[in-house]
Amino acid sequence: MLNYREVNEDDFPLLENLIGRCLDEVCQKFYDDKQVELLTLDKVYGEAFQEINESRHQYVLYPNDDKKDIQAYVTFYRNSIWHLYVSPDHIGEGLGKKLLSFAEEGIMDLGYHFAKVNSSLNAKEFYKSQGYVEYEGKEAKSTIHMFKHLTKSK
Repeated sequence: MLNYREVNEDDFPLLENLIGRCLDEVCQKFYDDKQVELLTLDKVYGEAFQEINESRHQYVLYPNDDKKDIQAYVTFYRNSIWHLYVSPDHIGEGLGKKLLSFAEEGIMDLGYHFAKVNSSLNAKEFYKSQGYVEYEGKEAKSTIHMFKHLTKSK
């Protein structure tokens, strides 16, 4: 059984490890070394790890009662999904879908009817498979702007 909980300060070293592994093991297939270095500086050492912001929603997914075995992580703010990482050990097990659905429910609970994400190249097909479509944006070529209209499940 999988459980969700909010991120706390004790999670930061675990999240840093999770995100570092994702960048090293997954993103290397889509980006050159310089781009991965920039992603690392932005994602791992960025503002997500400086403090817990009450207006930003950060959750982890873990099995059973082992709260330190973080298998996936998501952050959303308003209607934007900022980060979604799944441990390379658990890719293909449906964790990304579960966590994305959880975040989308949270976004709808905030009163929004669509979600947006700036996807990395490696996650583009995942988001497409979940109903997201591309739109034009002004970000770097390594980012794909995507959005999805949200509806409550029946």
